[in-house]
Amino acid sequence: MHLNLKSLPFLPLCILNPGRALLLLGLLLLGGPLWALEQVSLRLQWKHQFEFAGFYAAIEQGFYREAGLEVSLHEYDNQTQPIKEVVEGSMSFGLWNDEVLRAYMQGQPVVLLANYFKESPRIIITRLEIQTPADLRGKRLMSSELAMNSPGFQKMLERFDIKPGEIERVAPSFDIEDFIQGRVDAYQGFATNEPFQLRKRGLAFNVINPGAYSTQEYDLNLFTSRALAESRPELVQAFVAASNRGWRYALAHPQEIIELILRRYNSQNKEADALWFEYETIKQVMQPDLHPPGSTDLNHIRLLGDILVQQGLAQRPASYDAFLLGSLLWDSGLKLTAQERAFLSKHRVIRAHNELDWAPINFRRNGEPQGYFIELLQLLADKLKLRLEFVSGPSWEEFLQMLEDKQIDLMGNIVDTPSRRRFAHFTQPMASTAYSIASRQDAPFFGLSELNGKRVSVVRGFWQMELLQAQFPGIELLPVADTAAALKAVAYGQADATLGAAAVLEYHIGELMLANLRVSGEVELKDRERLKWHVAVRDDWPELASALDKAYAHLDYQELQELRNRWLLGDGSQAKQFSLSDEQRRYLDAKRSIRMCVDPDWLPFERIHQGEHQGMVADILQLAQERSGIALSLVPTRSWTQSIEFAKARKCDIFSLAMETPERRQYMDFTRPYLDFPFVIATHTTEFYIEDLESVIDRPLAMVSGYAFTELLRVRYPGIQIIEADSVLEGLQLVQQGRAYGFIGALPSVAYTLQSEGIVDLRINGKFDERWRLSIATRNDEPLLRPLMQRMLDSVSEKEKRDLYNSWYKVNYVQDLDYGLLARLAALALLLIGIMLYWNRRLATERSRAEQALQELGKAQQELQQKNRQLQILAATDPLTQLANRLRLDAVLAEEYARRQRYPGTFSLIMLDIDHFKQVNDEHGHQLGDQVLIGVAALLREHSRSTDTAGRWGGEEFLIICPATPLEGAAQLAEHLRQQIAEQEFPQVGRCTASFGVSEYRQEDSLDRLLQRADQALYQAKAEGRNRVSCTEDRGQGAEG
Repeated sequence: MHLNLKSLPFLPLCILNPGRALLLLGLLLLGGPLWALEQVSLRLQWKHQFEFAGFYAAIEQGFYREAGLEVSLHEYDNQTQPIKEVVEGSMSFGLWNDEVLRAYMQGQPVVLLANYFKESPRIIITRLEIQTPADLRGKRLMSSELAMNSPGFQKMLERFDIKPGEIERVAPSFDIEDFIQGRVDAYQGFATNEPFQLRKRGLAFNVINPGAYSTQEYDLNLFTSRALAESRPELVQAFVAASNRGWRYALAHPQEIIELILRRYNSQNKEADALWFEYETIKQVMQPDLHPPGSTDLNHIRLLGDILVQQGLAQRPASYDAFLLGSLLWDSGLKLTAQERAFLSKHRVIRAHNELDWAPINFRRNGEPQGYFIELLQLLADKLKLRLEFVSGPSWEEFLQMLEDKQIDLMGNIVDTPSRRRFAHFTQPMASTAYSIASRQDAPFFGLSELNGKRVSVVRGFWQMELLQAQFPGIELLPVADTAAALKAVAYGQADATLGAAAVLEYHIGELMLANLRVSGEVELKDRERLKWHVAVRDDWPELASALDKAYAHLDYQELQELRNRWLLGDGSQAKQFSLSDEQRRYLDAKRSIRMCVDPDWLPFERIHQGEHQGMVADILQLAQERSGIALSLVPTRSWTQSIEFAKARKCDIFSLAMETPERRQYMDFTRPYLDFPFVIATHTTEFYIEDLESVIDRPLAMVSGYAFTELLRVRYPGIQIIEADSVLEGLQLVQQGRAYGFIGALPSVAYTLQSEGIVDLRINGKFDERWRLSIATRNDEPLLRPLMQRMLDSVSEKEKRDLYNSWYKVNYVQDLDYGLLARLAALALLLIGIMLYWNRRLATERSRAEQALQELGKAQQELQQKNRQLQILAATDPLTQLANRLRLDAVLAEEYARRQRYPGTFSLIMLDIDHFKQVNDEHGHQLGDQVLIGVAALLREHSRSTDTAGRWGGEEFLIICPATPLEGAAQLAEHLRQQIAEQEFPQVGRCTASFGVSEYRQEDSLDRLLQRADQALYQAKAEGRNRVSCTEDRGQGAEG
């Protein structure tokens, strides 16, 4: 058992009471330890030195101990095989070079946990006469075989046409004296160590860096075995988190860590100045200003893997995803308990029921499970890293018995009933549906009460049978095998009606071509739980039920809506027919109109402007009113808080948009959510990215007064400091003024306000797991209102909602990009200058009036600054593609060029141009041409690395700036992008291709010269036939496409 010291509830009491502390200490000494830390081991990549500073810091600062771990470090020696040790379990974790990736590609069960060196420090130290790699021919090089087989080394040999055997390899002694004494001509060492030793002794030498001729290799990779990652994921995560924390501490406190190494970890007898040199070099290869310690980039890993495949050193794996820890671990946002994680680790395969013919919900076609709930279960399984095995064939009644007998593990699309709770655990509702009555065209029924004395066909085992037997004894039941049989019984006169989910009844009526049947009435039940579908799990697996609940809560709302559209609403392009029952019509006739309260200041969702409801929600509800004929009348309010007060006082009947909370359920009912967005936090641009809400819960946070999330946070975190604001803009201004650390709100409204108000000193700096799920809220003393509003919402398809949202956003975006604004701002600036001159002239004689003028001027200057900030946003982004524009690219180029003038290293440029783009515009028009540009930009965004800057250079030409990337690496990336573009189908245009030119920074380069070489390479690619990659050093690659 291990125990987190921070979780001990008695420690604070002991600290406050020294007497109790002494008593506790005595008990520990007499009785032995009350807990034990988990013992884990780490094999280092070399001897103790600053290279492992993060791990020393994690030990000495207690980070591992806080995670319940006791870590032992083991130095490398010549007999060590780190990958073999970790796979076989004699070591828990290991640190190694790019061989970890090759081992994975060769089928070894290894998992990459973290990467610390973004560039390999491996170099070749040579005598002065060896100036280039070509000079190594016929020379003796002391190097391991693994190092000479590395991708960077092999690429270097390929570039200089050096054949195997032309360099004499000498087995490594790991002693630089062999080079100093002339026993070898070249020595494979590390930039962190040997150069310092040689310079200190006054010896002259040259350095050849193999990494300069290929994509930079990852080094100092933390890895473990797949077995440990799967069986103890919480231990692995804790170790990685503590190690990364240790590295952050070590880089921030080098003096302290160097003194620690000298005192405790100095097996190599290094001096302080050697450790300082190592620290400075390690900072360069870790690039902490670009990459958080331990971060990995899947695109970069794919590039490295492609090089290994091209060189014949490994086979391409089915997926690179499984190499990373994230593919095996559950999202931390799920907040799984230790019991749930242990259960999921043990039970990776789950048997689920699959009905033969209950389309479109759960059925089988061509031997494959299909339907809404089948795909929903697959989404949940993916979240929990489970594999589903579907069991088909039995009837519904037989499936229930199999679940009770534990022959299957779960059933989907099932209603929670008391009788079923005897043998199953139920999840929260995961879908709801309208249950309807199907009858013959000439004999419709509109309610259950009308079925008294009638015969109703029901499927054996379905909950409807249990309901009718208990509550409607006057209805005669005809049990049948399945839904098709139930409908046929009605069509052929054996029964008067049947009950079922509306979507299932409508599907089967059409599928069976039962033209004399119709779905007539809706089943209205007091117990609305009977209209909801759950997942039922065998009763001895409660952990699975609770884990499924958490996975469902973590699903993306848009993904769920698309799933619903696909299976339940077709493609969503047609509006659903709207019909009302007699009772609903009577209610509306008496009501005349429904009074609606809104949030008067919450764009882009909604606002009240000059007495008119505007925004995305207004457009959706306007379409719903047109479809339904139901009138909504706006009740003006000054704030959201006043809207809440009006609803409580029954001055309005509905909220157009509200989040469901326990407090609001006391006076409102809620439809199904129809909008869903993540919560985000906006802070000053100088703040670091915020991983989760708990990390800033002790800071003052601004939120809009009366919002549901404010209530939820106060319940969840009783000590939270919330500063309430009347609007999103006011909340952001509180952050600007320093009165709040951050502002929390819905992503669209925060992003909209930052953009529309030109706020550039704040940014969205974190996205949380919590979601803003928004419904129509209806007064709960009029129960007919909620289903009416749900019917109204259902009359607008999800596609129409998306189109309205995008259309509204587009209009506002175009307004924001009104270039007339530039002229107005310029005029305003001239006006301000005129005012300043005017008041300066009168300053001597009219001091008092000048003071007043300066106040006015200050206000005008503030307005100008605000507009200038807005212009800065517009100035940095290309409005069509949303990539960096020419101005932004020039700035990044200048920064990267200046960095390389100060520090050693390199960077590369990729220039690309869409082939025959004029022909696209001529044949298809500029609108479709613009869509091609937008599509290419999306591919560049998706497939570039996180450190690259991609932008529109002009017209159909794009530029990508690749920091710390040599020519070969940039060429690899360009080739990957070329293939992606060539394989993309552009709407109505078809396939397009692009040509690429690549250049690498040289010490003697000017920026213009560097760009000119990239442009020349692009011209060469065009001249050689297009759809290819060309480099200025004539090492182009690519193929006709």
